[in-house]
Amino acid sequence: MITKGEQCSKQIPNDSWGLHYHSCSKKAVVERDGKLYCKIHDPEYIQAKREKANIKWRKKIQEINVNRIAFEACKEINPEHPELVAQNIKEMYEIIKYIKENCYYYIGGISASRIDSLLSKIKGGE
Repeated sequence: MITKGEQCSKQIPNDSWGLHYHSCSKKAVVERDGKLYCKIHDPEYIQAKREKANIKWRKKIQEINVNRIAFEACKEINPEHPELVAQNIKEMYEIIKYIKENCYYYIGGISASRIDSLLSKIKGGE
């Protein structure tokens, strides 16, 4: 139980080498495993903060990987100017949707089911 005026039990290094320490001067607000902590040094708060940061970085790394894969695919199509491929992908997608919606069965040998399949793959389906 925390009584009024008790301090956080966390020891903080005075220098970058971690040879000398001092006690945190903040008031304790929580007790964990018999030790008192301020909000900043509360182990559960620290863990939640780390998890939030990890989620953020995992999303960022995933985004970087997706961009790299997309760029490599565009480079395979047009090694000289992959950015032109990337710029036109959205327009190609819209054209495929238009063809599907306005041309009902066969378009130059491409069936409507094949167009459905392409659109599904683009959206992440199989």
